[in-house]
Amino acid sequence: MAYFFLGYFDSLVRDPTTPRSAKVILSFIPTVALTRTTEVFAAFETSGTGQKWGNIYQEYQNYTFGDGITMMFISFIFFTALGIYFDNVVQSPYGTAKHPLYFIDKEYWSPSKAAASRRKVGASDIEMKDISNDATHEAFYLDKKNYQGVDRPELINQERE
Repeated sequence: MAYFFLGYFDSLVRDPTTPRSAKVILSFIPTVALTRTTEVFAAFETSGTGQKWGNIYQEYQNYTFGDGITMMFISFIFFTALGIYFDNVVQSPYGTAKHPLYFIDKEYWSPSKAAASRRKVGASDIEMKDISNDATHEAFYLDKKNYQGVDRPELINQERE
C-alpha cells in the first residue's frame, strides 16, 4: 500500500516548472527516478535526436537522463545496504538478531583476526566418557522385518529363526 503512495511524489515533480533540484532529490525514490528517466528517454527518442552518451546530461523539463541513472544507482546502493542491515538486526525464524550496532564490532569486519585471537579447541580438550556399560543409555535396535524399535538384539535373532 505504501508503495503505491509513492506515486504521489511523482505527480509533484511532473510539472515542467518544478526546479531541477527538487526533481533530483525526489528521484531518490526509485519509482520517481524511473518515471522521470523514462520520460526524458522517450522525449529524446521521439524527437529524432536519440539518447546518446553525449547528451545524457541535456535537460528536458528540468531533468536529465544522467540524473535519473545516477539517482537509481545511489538508491540501489542505499536500499541494498538497508536490506542487509535489517536482515541482520530483525529477528527471524532462520537465525538470531544481531545488535543494532553490529557493524561497529571488530569481528564483523575482520573475522579471521578475531578467530585467531581466540583459543582454538582441539580433540585433546574434549573429555570422552565411556557409556557402553551405562544403564541410562540403553541400546536401541531396529527390527528390519517389522520396522519397529527393539530393546535387545536377541529378540531380532529369535524372530528370524
